[in-house]
Amino acid sequence: MVLSRKGNLFTIHNFFLRYFIDFQFQTIINCLRQSTSSLGQDLAILDMGCGNSPYRPLFESHAGNYLRVDSDRATLPHYPRLADIPPKTRFDLILLIEVLEHIKGPGDFLVKLLPYLKEDGQIWISVPFSARVHGAPEDYRRWTPLGLKDFLEKNGLNISSINPRGNNILSIINKILYLNTQLLFHPIYFLLGIFMLILLGIPLVLFGQLAVLIPFIDDDPLGYFVVATKK
Repeated sequence: MVLSRKGNLFTIHNFFLRYFIDFQFQTIINCLRQSTSSLGQDLAILDMGCGNSPYRPLFESHAGNYLRVDSDRATLPHYPRLADIPPKTRFDLILLIEVLEHIKGPGDFLVKLLPYLKEDGQIWISVPFSARVHGAPEDYRRWTPLGLKDFLEKNGLNISSINPRGNNILSIINKILYLNTQLLFHPIYFLLGIFMLILLGIPLVLFGQLAVLIPFIDDDPLGYFVVATKK
């Protein structure tokens, strides 16, 4: 199965197809690739809220230990939770990729998480900005750059960088493509979805690939990517 749907969450199961079509995913991958260029070897890495671990291949040449943690007991029953990690365990890098928006008390969560980060370690955070309300299992908030800086600094982090993922053009394209996908799954509007896919979907995907490369207004990006250290 190439595409599946759970509620209003659509998942493309082929990595390369997802990278080409899903610009949220593509911009996350691009930010991670750029950041991994400065990583060392044999690192202890914690992928918190890992889901099906789509980003793990980017860290295979850097990780001596890559621990995947997720609280979704319905689909990932064998993954450990944060409370299952031995208290004295420390990581060089903690990944929080599209996780914080799903946590009801993100400040309390960071307070529990940061003791697992080495004193000279980093935490990489990606959050959505221009994105639909989505599950896994709940969706509570969106942050601006100043809101992210204020929130993270109040909860024990020093900000090294906050960068937008994508730009205003990609946000518009992503919303149209998502609407097109919804129509394809709708029993009444399926034919309209096929028509939109041919007329708009394919050209927009191709235009989106150009928009990824072209500097443009980024005050309404798809999301933000943060590199931070522990205070």
